[in-house]
Amino acid sequence: MVLKHFKLLLVGAILSCMIQGCTPDSGQPRPTKGASGDGTNLIVRNIVSAVLPASDTNAQAAQARRSLKMYLKTNSTARNYFESFMPEIERNEKVDQAIKAAIATSGDPRVQAFRQFLSHWHLQWPVVKEGAVGEGGIGFAWYKDLQKFQGGVDARAIIEDRYTLQIILDCNVSPDYNTVEFKNLRFSFGEVKEVRPQPGGGCDIRYNSANGKQFGLKEWNQLKAANWDFSSIGINIISNAPIPNIHQVFD
Repeated sequence: MVLKHFKLLLVGAILSCMIQGCTPDSGQPRPTKGASGDGTNLIVRNIVSAVLPASDTNAQAAQARRSLKMYLKTNSTARNYFESFMPEIERNEKVDQAIKAAIATSGDPRVQAFRQFLSHWHLQWPVVKEGAVGEGGIGFAWYKDLQKFQGGVDARAIIEDRYTLQIILDCNVSPDYNTVEFKNLRFSFGEVKEVRPQPGGGCDIRYNSANGKQFGLKEWNQLKAANWDFSSIGINIISNAPIPNIHQVFD
Protein backbone atom coordinates (compact mmCIF):
# COMPACT_ATOMS: atom_id res chain seq x y z
CA MET A 1 0.00 0.00 0.00
CA VAL A 2 1.37 3.40 -0.94
CA LEU A 3 0.63 6.14 1.58
CA LYS A 4 1.33 9.57 0.18
CA HIS A 5 0.63 12.80 2.01
CA PHE A 6 -0.69 15.64 -0.13
CA LYS A 7 1.64 18.13 1.56
CA LEU A 8 4.57 16.42 -0.12
CA LEU A 9 3.03 17.49 -3.42
CA LEU A 10 3.23 21.08 -2.24
CA VAL A 11 6.94 20.74 -1.55
CA GLY A 12 7.39 19.51 -5.10
CA ALA A 13 5.36 22.46 -6.31
CA ILE A 14 7.61 24.87 -4.41
CA LEU A 15 10.69 23.38 -6.04
CA SER A 16 8.99 23.39 -9.44
CA CYS A 17 8.06 27.03 -9.11
CA MET A 18 11.63 27.96 -8.15
CA ILE A 19 13.12 25.92 -11.00
CA GLN A 20 10.74 27.54 -13.50
CA GLY A 21 12.04 30.95 -12.51
CA CYS A 22 9.44 32.39 -10.16
CA THR A 23 11.64 35.29 -9.09
CA PRO A 24 10.66 37.86 -6.45
CA ASP A 25 8.61 40.84 -7.55
CA SER A 26 10.38 44.19 -7.67
CA GLY A 27 9.51 46.64 -4.93
CA GLN A 28 6.92 45.89 -2.28
CA PRO A 29 4.76 42.74 -2.31
CA ARG A 30 1.80 43.23 -4.61
CA PRO A 31 -1.78 42.32 -3.67
CA THR A 32 -3.00 39.04 -5.13
CA LYS A 33 -6.10 38.97 -7.34
CA GLY A 34 -7.10 42.46 -6.31
CA ALA A 35 -6.64 41.81 -2.58
CA SER A 36 -5.31 44.41 -0.18
CA GLY A 37 -1.96 44.09 1.58
CA ASP A 38 -3.77 42.53 4.52
CA GLY A 39 -5.40 40.13 2.09
CA THR A 40 -1.99 39.13 0.76
CA ASN A 41 -0.77 38.47 4.29
CA LEU A 42 -3.82 36.30 4.96
CA ILE A 43 -3.23 34.28 1.81
CA VAL A 44 0.41 33.79 2.78
CA ARG A 45 -0.53 32.68 6.31
CA ASN A 46 -3.08 30.21 4.95
CA ILE A 47 -0.62 28.67 2.50
CA VAL A 48 2.19 28.41 5.07
CA SER A 49 -0.16 26.88 7.67
CA ALA A 50 -1.37 24.29 5.16
CA VAL A 51 2.08 23.29 3.95
CA LEU A 52 3.96 23.54 7.26
CA PRO A 53 1.47 23.51 10.15
CA ALA A 54 2.43 24.95 13.53
CA SER A 55 2.10 21.46 15.03
CA ASP A 56 5.45 20.68 13.36
CA THR A 57 7.57 22.20 16.12
CA ASN A 58 11.08 21.11 15.14
CA ALA A 59 13.68 23.73 14.23
CA GLN A 60 13.79 22.82 10.54
CA ALA A 61 10.03 23.27 10.16
CA ALA A 62 10.16 26.64 11.93
CA GLN A 63 12.92 27.84 9.62
CA ALA A 64 11.06 26.49 6.59
CA ARG A 65 7.93 28.41 7.64
CA ARG A 66 9.89 31.66 7.86
CA SER A 67 11.58 31.09 4.50
CA LEU A 68 8.35 30.14 2.75
CA LYS A 69 6.52 33.13 4.22
CA MET A 70 9.19 35.54 2.95
CA TYR A 71 9.26 33.84 -0.44
CA LEU A 72 5.50 34.11 -0.89
CA LYS A 73 5.30 37.70 0.31
CA THR A 74 7.78 38.80 -2.34
CA ASN A 75 6.47 36.64 -5.17
CA SER A 76 2.95 37.18 -6.46
CA THR A 77 3.35 34.48 -9.14
CA ALA A 78 4.09 31.89 -6.47
CA ARG A 79 1.22 33.16 -4.30
CA ASN A 80 -1.25 32.77 -7.14
CA TYR A 81 0.17 29.35 -7.98
CA PHE A 82 -0.11 27.99 -4.45
CA GLU A 83 -3.45 29.64 -3.77
CA SER A 84 -4.90 27.45 -6.51
CA PHE A 85 -4.04 24.40 -4.37
CA MET A 86 -5.90 25.64 -1.30
CA PRO A 87 -9.31 23.99 -1.96
CA GLU A 88 -7.64 20.61 -2.39
CA ILE A 89 -5.44 21.15 0.67
CA GLU A 90 -8.48 22.04 2.78
CA ARG A 91 -10.39 19.03 1.44
CA ASN A 92 -7.55 16.65 2.25
CA GLU A 93 -7.17 18.12 5.72
CA LYS A 94 -10.82 17.28 6.40
CA VAL A 95 -10.25 13.68 5.28
CA ASP A 96 -7.13 13.52 7.43
CA GLN A 97 -9.04 14.71 10.50
CA ALA A 98 -11.93 12.31 9.82
CA ILE A 99 -9.56 9.34 9.74
CA LYS A 100 -7.77 10.44 12.92
CA ALA A 101 -11.07 10.88 14.75
CA ALA A 102 -12.29 7.46 13.64
CA ILE A 103 -9.06 5.79 14.72
CA ALA A 104 -9.39 7.43 18.14
CA THR A 105 -13.04 6.52 18.76
CA SER A 106 -14.18 3.58 16.62
CA GLY A 107 -15.23 0.35 18.32
CA ASP A 108 -14.40 -1.72 15.23
CA PRO A 109 -12.18 -4.65 16.37
CA ARG A 110 -9.70 -3.83 13.62
CA VAL A 111 -9.37 -0.26 14.88
CA GLN A 112 -9.09 -1.48 18.45
CA ALA A 113 -6.21 -3.69 17.32
CA PHE A 114 -4.55 -0.66 15.72
CA ARG A 115 -4.82 1.29 19.00
CA GLN A 116 -3.51 -1.71 20.95
CA PHE A 117 -0.53 -1.91 18.58
CA LEU A 118 0.33 1.75 19.18
CA SER A 119 -0.12 1.45 22.92
CA HIS A 120 1.88 -1.75 23.39
CA TRP A 121 4.94 -0.46 21.55
CA HIS A 122 4.53 3.14 22.79
CA LEU A 123 4.39 4.53 19.27
CA GLN A 124 3.68 8.10 18.28
CA TRP A 125 1.07 8.24 15.54
CA PRO A 126 0.85 9.84 13.05
CA VAL A 127 4.62 10.14 12.82
CA VAL A 128 6.20 13.60 12.59
CA LYS A 129 9.86 13.15 11.74
CA GLU A 130 12.55 15.76 12.29
CA GLY A 131 12.80 17.89 9.18
CA ALA A 132 9.96 16.06 7.40
CA VAL A 133 6.91 17.68 5.85
CA GLY A 134 3.54 16.40 7.00
CA GLU A 135 2.80 13.23 8.90
CA GLY A 136 3.62 9.62 8.16
CA GLY A 137 1.33 6.69 8.76
CA ILE A 138 -1.80 8.04 7.09
CA GLY A 139 -2.62 8.51 3.42
CA PHE A 140 -5.44 8.51 0.90
CA ALA A 141 -6.53 9.50 -2.59
CA TRP A 142 -9.81 10.62 -4.15
CA TYR A 143 -11.35 8.17 -6.64
CA LYS A 144 -13.81 10.05 -8.80
CA ASP A 145 -15.37 6.94 -10.34
CA LEU A 146 -16.09 5.49 -6.89
CA GLN A 147 -17.01 8.85 -5.35
CA LYS A 148 -14.98 8.12 -2.23
CA PHE A 149 -11.56 8.55 -0.71
CA GLN A 150 -9.55 5.35 -0.39
CA GLY A 151 -6.41 4.87 1.63
CA GLY A 152 -5.32 3.62 4.98
CA VAL A 153 -3.19 3.95 8.07
CA ASP A 154 -0.09 2.11 9.16
CA ALA A 155 2.49 1.96 11.92
CA ARG A 156 5.70 0.02 12.45
CA ALA A 157 7.39 -1.36 15.57
CA ILE A 158 10.97 -2.55 15.98
CA ILE A 159 11.28 -5.75 18.01
CA GLU A 160 14.52 -6.80 19.72
CA ASP A 161 16.36 -4.34 17.46
CA ARG A 162 16.21 -7.02 14.79
CA TYR A 163 12.65 -7.42 13.56
CA THR A 164 9.97 -5.12 12.20
CA LEU A 165 6.23 -5.55 12.62
CA GLN A 166 3.97 -3.37 10.52
CA ILE A 167 0.22 -2.98 10.94
CA ILE A 168 -1.79 -1.79 7.91
CA LEU A 169 -5.48 -0.89 8.02
CA ASP A 170 -7.34 0.12 4.86
CA CYS A 171 -10.23 2.55 4.95
CA ASN A 172 -12.73 4.46 2.81
CA VAL A 173 -14.00 7.96 3.55
CA SER A 174 -17.27 9.34 2.19
CA PRO A 175 -17.32 12.55 0.12
CA ASP A 176 -18.91 14.48 3.03
CA TYR A 177 -16.18 13.22 5.43
CA ASN A 178 -18.83 11.91 7.84
CA THR A 179 -18.32 8.19 7.32
CA VAL A 180 -15.05 6.29 7.67
CA GLU A 181 -15.34 2.61 6.75
CA PHE A 182 -12.49 0.35 7.79
CA LYS A 183 -11.65 -2.59 5.58
CA ASN A 184 -8.76 -5.03 5.47
CA LEU A 185 -6.40 -5.31 8.48
CA ARG A 186 -3.09 -7.08 8.07
CA PHE A 187 0.26 -7.42 9.77
CA SER A 188 3.65 -7.88 8.15
CA PHE A 189 6.52 -9.34 10.19
CA GLY A 190 10.07 -9.28 8.86
CA GLU A 191 13.58 -10.07 10.03
CA VAL A 192 16.17 -7.49 9.03
CA LYS A 193 19.36 -9.20 7.88
CA GLU A 194 21.49 -6.13 7.26
CA VAL A 195 21.29 -2.35 7.14
CA ARG A 196 24.11 -0.88 5.08
CA PRO A 197 24.43 2.94 5.05
CA GLN A 198 25.18 4.30 1.57
CA PRO A 199 27.91 6.91 0.90
CA GLY A 200 25.48 9.31 -0.75
CA GLY A 201 22.87 8.97 1.98
CA GLY A 202 20.13 6.48 2.72
CA CYS A 203 20.54 2.80 3.51
CA ASP A 204 20.44 -0.54 1.73
CA ILE A 205 18.12 -2.83 3.72
CA ARG A 206 18.20 -6.59 3.36
CA TYR A 207 15.64 -8.94 4.88
CA ASN A 208 15.77 -12.62 5.69
CA SER A 209 12.88 -13.68 3.49
CA ALA A 210 12.68 -17.11 5.12
CA ASN A 211 11.50 -15.56 8.39
CA GLY A 212 8.85 -13.21 7.01
CA LYS A 213 5.21 -13.73 7.90
CA GLN A 214 1.87 -12.11 7.08
CA PHE A 215 -1.06 -12.51 9.45
CA GLY A 216 -4.38 -11.02 10.44
CA LEU A 217 -6.65 -10.14 13.34
CA LYS A 218 -7.05 -13.74 14.52
CA GLU A 219 -3.31 -14.18 15.03
CA TRP A 220 -3.05 -10.73 16.59
CA ASN A 221 -5.57 -11.73 19.25
CA GLN A 222 -3.66 -14.97 19.82
CA LEU A 223 -0.43 -13.01 20.24
CA LYS A 224 -2.06 -10.66 22.74
CA ALA A 225 -3.58 -13.55 24.72
CA ALA A 226 -0.14 -15.21 24.88
CA ASN A 227 1.34 -12.08 26.50
CA TRP A 228 3.19 -11.17 23.29
CA ASP A 229 4.92 -14.51 22.90
CA PHE A 230 5.49 -14.62 19.14
CA SER A 231 6.00 -18.38 19.17
CA SER A 232 2.24 -18.64 19.79
CA ILE A 233 1.71 -17.63 16.15
CA GLY A 234 4.65 -19.57 14.73
CA ILE A 235 7.33 -16.86 14.87
CA ASN A 236 10.62 -17.51 16.64
CA ILE A 237 12.37 -14.42 18.02
CA ILE A 238 16.13 -14.22 18.60
CA SER A 239 17.02 -11.97 21.53
CA ASN A 240 20.23 -10.03 22.17
CA ALA A 241 21.27 -10.03 18.51
CA PRO A 242 20.61 -6.46 17.33
CA ILE A 243 21.13 -5.37 13.74
CA PRO A 244 23.49 -2.38 13.52
CA ASN A 245 21.93 0.84 12.12
CA ILE A 246 18.36 -0.51 12.24
CA HIS A 247 17.12 2.58 14.09
CA GLN A 248 18.74 4.77 11.47
CA VAL A 249 16.16 3.45 9.02
CA PHE A 250 12.98 2.90 10.99
CA ASP A 251 12.97 5.52 13.76
